[in-house]
Formats: sequence, structure tokens, C-alpha cells
Amino acid sequence: MNSNELFIISIQRSGSNWLHRCLSEHSMIRINGELNVSMMLQTLDLVRAGDEISELKLKSTGIYKQAAQEYIRLLMRANTNASVDDEFTYLTDKSAYPGITSLIKKPEQKQYAQTLNEYFPVAKKILILRNARDVVVSFSEWKKQNIGSLLIATPRSLKFFIRHLNNWCTLHESWLKNIEKNNNWHIINYEDMKNNFSDTLKKTYEFLELEVNEKFISDVTEKWYGINNPVYQKENKERGYSFFRKGDIGEWQEKYAWWHKVIYNLLFKSRVEKIYLRIGRLNN
Repeated sequence: MNSNELFIISIQRSGSNWLHRCLSEHSMIRINGELNVSMMLQTLDLVRAGDEISELKLKSTGIYKQAAQEYIRLLMRANTNASVDDEFTYLTDKSAYPGITSLIKKPEQKQYAQTLNEYFPVAKKILILRNARDVVVSFSEWKKQNIGSLLIATPRSLKFFIRHLNNWCTLHESWLKNIEKNNNWHIINYEDMKNNFSDTLKKTYEFLELEVNEKFISDVTEKWYGINNPVYQKENKERGYSFFRKGDIGEWQEKYAWWHKVIYNLLFKSRVEKIYLRIGRLNN
């Protein structure tokens, strides 16, 4: 495979940083992020679209989102005479969290898979999928200092709770439409990474057409999944477990109140089940 053409997408709090570390540090694969696009812009020289990559096209496909200024300017100088100075505020909007921002305001998120298929048809692409209910719990813990908990009994919290579940469903429904059109996608369940990390990593390397041995997989697993992870070694010793183990499976069962469970069952359960059915067909 071309080491410059690998992309990982996921809704936030689904384990993409975890997988990113394991792949980029141990296989010399250059990861371009979950369309966190300052990295993605560096690979646009691979695109041979035959026409100018216009400012509007980049924006509409989501490639502009939260990109670093210097990379934007390099890209624009290479492809068009348009100026991007006026757009810098939009491009570096750090409040645009994909998981909580209304998709009405940021509809380009739905086009991520379509964009990758269009611009990088032969690239290897990975979608990481995590239980929607656990994603809400994790996001709530992560952002409670900024936006407050999504799981308390207030009208604002309930609105964000419903919006977040709806975004999870809408994004995955949209991404799957395009994943079904391209064979270069690999879908990883977060729960599989937690339950059997070595096996999940091995299957990922097989998808990437890389030859690895059992010792290699074992070393990667120990370094990034074990408590002696060099990046988080101090924090791991203080907490007593690995940084990459902290997102538990099934946390929602303890964190959700009865009304959260009722809302999920009434509004989202059927949509989520259909998404997993489609994924099951892709994996068979």
C-alpha cells in the first residue's frame, strides 16, 4: 500500500487516537487523521482531479475544517489564486466539535466518506465504530467542564443528549452509504479493540496488506495497551491502568437514568440496529 494514503474516521470518543498511535508509531504508516485536516491537507498533492481545488470545494467537502493556516496557504498557492485570509476565523473554529455541533450547521461532516472515496479512491480507509450510548457517556465526561454533563436532568442536557445520539446515527448512516460503494474500507468495533486488542490489530494490518509476526503484534500491544506505555507512563502509574483502557464497555448501563434508556429505545434503537445490520453484511 502507499503509506501516504491511509485515513481513519470516527465520531469523537470512539478510539481513533488509540489506533492512530499504534499504527503510526510501529508501522511507519503516515496517518492522516479522522479528517482533522491539517494532516490531510499535506496529502492533497496526491489528488489528480484534473481541475483546480477551489476554496468552495474544499469547504463543502469538509477538508477545510479546523485546518492549520500554513497548510491552507500552501495548498491555495499551489492550486488557485484565491485568498483564504478572510476564512481563517471559520477554518480555525475550535468550538466546532463534530459530536455535539448540530449537523444543520456543519453538514459537511456527513460527506467525509464520500470525500475520501472521491479524492482517494484507492486509499485504505478505516471506520471505527463505538456503541452510541457509550459514546454519549464518554463525550459527556470529556466535555462536562465546557458544556456541562449530557446526563443530568435539565432541558439543555436532554437536548444535547438527543442531538448527540441523532448525530451518531446520521453520520454513520451517511458514511455507510459511501463505504458500501468502495472496497477499500475496514470497519473496526471499539468493543473488539477493548476485548481482543491483539487480534483486532492483526486484522487491521492484514487489511493494510502489511506483513507482521506475532512478536511484532505483542510488542505493539504491550507498548500502547500496557501500563508501561512510554507516552503515558507517569499517568498510568498514578491511575493504576493504561490510558487506553479507560473507556469502558457498557458504561451507559450505570450512567443512564431510566428516561435516557426510554428515549434511546423509542427514538434510536431501531436506527442503530439497522446500522449494525448493514455493517454485518459488509463484513460477511
